[in-house]
Amino acid sequence: MKIPPLHPQLYLNGYLATMKNMFIASSISLIVIQYSSKLKENRDKFRVMSLLMLCYSIYIGYISAGFFSVYIEYLEKNKEEINKGGIFKIRISEFKSWVTMTYIYIALLVGMLSLILYNWL
Repeated sequence: MKIPPLHPQLYLNGYLATMKNMFIASSISLIVIQYSSKLKENRDKFRVMSLLMLCYSIYIGYISAGFFSVYIEYLEKNKEEINKGGIFKIRISEFKSWVTMTYIYIALLVGMLSLILYNWL
C-alpha cells in the first residue's frame, strides 16, 4: 500500500491556513488603500505599499492553489491504493472546490486591483 507523505487532512489544514493568510493580507491592503485616501503627506508611499500587499496576497493564493492542485493530482492517481486499507476517506471533489474558491477570490482581487489602478491613474 502506497501511503501519501502526509495525511490528506494535514494538507487541507495547511492549505486553509495559507488561504487565511491571503484573506488577511488582502483585507489589510484594502484598509490601507482606504486610509491612504485621507492622508495629505506620504499618500503615494501608502498607496504603493498597499498595492504591493494586494499583489502579494494574489501571489500567495496562486502559488498555494498550484501546490494543492499537485497534491490533488497525486491523490487521484493513487486513490485506490490509498483507500485500500480504509485508513482515510478522501473527498477529492471537496478538495477541488477549495481550489476553485481560491481562483474565484483571486479573480475578485485582480478586478479590485484593476479598478483601483484605473481610479488612481
